[in-house]
Amino acid sequence: MPMSRGRKWLIGIGILIGFLFVGVVTPNLLYNLDANPEYLKTKARQDLRSFQTAINLFRDDVGRLPLQSEGLSVLVASEATANIGGYKPGGYLIGFRGTDPWGNPYRYCTRNNVNMEPVAVICTYGADNKRGGDGVAEDFCDSSNHYGAATADELRRAGCDRNP
Repeated sequence: MPMSRGRKWLIGIGILIGFLFVGVVTPNLLYNLDANPEYLKTKARQDLRSFQTAINLFRDDVGRLPLQSEGLSVLVASEATANIGGYKPGGYLIGFRGTDPWGNPYRYCTRNNVNMEPVAVICTYGADNKRGGDGVAEDFCDSSNHYGAATADELRRAGCDRNP
């Protein structure tokens, strides 16, 4: 039995409403995700893990950690990295921002662990960009130290509390 004109019209309206929902409501939901403090803290932790993975690959290929003067930007292929022996073509990070989810620069330094081996330390001081704090101002630090992440006091002593 053929579909009536009214029924076709209702189906068309339903499809239109579906497209409107996908086109208008969904982006607003995703936009609000960036305003969620827990999402931003999770994103910062993921960034720190990504940096550590890239740093470990860099160390395996080049035979050293990135220098503090090179910073995290050395993990992205550029003209400056062309002269680094063993450097992987294409670099170690894609889409490098260099800033935490709150728009503040990540801090990077090197220090020695308890066995006097060099380790990379990366830190973000959270939304307020100041050492210490809770909630969205919480500090997140990670190191390539196999004995655990560095504390804020260790980072301060290592000079990691300075801006890059």
